[in-house]
Amino acid sequence: MKSINFSAQFMGGTFGFFTIQILHNGIVTASFVLSGSSDSNQQLAPGLYLITVQGAVPPGGATFTIGQATTPPTPEQYAGGPIYKNYVLQID
Repeated sequence: MKSINFSAQFMGGTFGFFTIQILHNGIVTASFVLSGSSDSNQQLAPGLYLITVQGAVPPGGATFTIGQATTPPTPEQYAGGPIYKNYVLQID
């Protein structure tokens, strides 16, 4: 098992949120929400994962980071508005 950190930094006077689902072999292994500026550590076994991120970003924007190399890479910055993005994560 490896500890992977997921973090969000929201800019501006209002709070946004990201709903994150972690899928392994087509099964949701974790689901959590990052709201305001927060982070979450998840314990993941070796394998290939699909990380699905959806949410609402305040007008000031947001930065989303996964603490392990992903495709596409993070940190990634988002402008205000709704988002829906996928990342692929390989844990050796």
